[in-house]
Amino acid sequence: MYDDFPGDVGIFSPLILNHMILKPGECCYYAAEELHAYLSGECVECVGCSNNTIRAAMTPKFIDREALCEVLNYRMTSPEYYLVPAIPLADYPGVEEYAPDCKDFQLHRIRVAPSVQNAFLPVLDCTSIMVIVEGSAVLEEVDGPSSSGSKNQSSINLETLDRRTVSRGDIIYIPPGRRLRFTKCTSQLEAFRTYSFEIGPDHENRKVIKEIPATISVKKPLFTIDDYVEKAFVVESEMDGFI
Repeated sequence: MYDDFPGDVGIFSPLILNHMILKPGECCYYAAEELHAYLSGECVECVGCSNNTIRAAMTPKFIDREALCEVLNYRMTSPEYYLVPAIPLADYPGVEEYAPDCKDFQLHRIRVAPSVQNAFLPVLDCTSIMVIVEGSAVLEEVDGPSSSGSKNQSSINLETLDRRTVSRGDIIYIPPGRRLRFTKCTSQLEAFRTYSFEIGPDHENRKVIKEIPATISVKKPLFTIDDYVEKAFVVESEMDGFI
């Protein structure tokens, strides 16, 4: 750290912070007013709505130590306090949910083996974003049942499928109510899907996965861009979680 940032006071931060080494599949969550830093490795990071990030050291970006000291909660606790368990979804084999005590976001980890013919994804009543980090497969939108117990091909209208091949590095925007499945995996597939219920059901109700019919035409644009006027932000602490 000293070689990268000589003379920076931040090199002493490991002495006062929890040192955590996460294994693949492990997740930790930092609420607002929490001091944290990444030292090495790669992760999937989900960031909640915040106006800015307050930095204190070891960065070429703007630093405001006084503002940071004002918003920190100075919580003293063990590393285990920040860990979020992976909860397998019974109706969707291969899908695990990370649900921190925060309504801003949730995360699904999706793993599909080449031997799996159809891997259905949960239907959500909010928008979501999915990134493919490993493997290749065909992603299809279907109009039939999507639970693991309903895989009868006769219930799916193959002529109306909206399908596309996805692979490592692809990012997919998914509108609300879409029934999706992975099929034709050529290798082990891994993906992460994140979503937020800021405008929707209360996060305390964990039954946020809903079996509702798709009502959005696949011919419509997935998103639109509107002109807007930027306004000055007020200082606000950040809320992070990563896996």
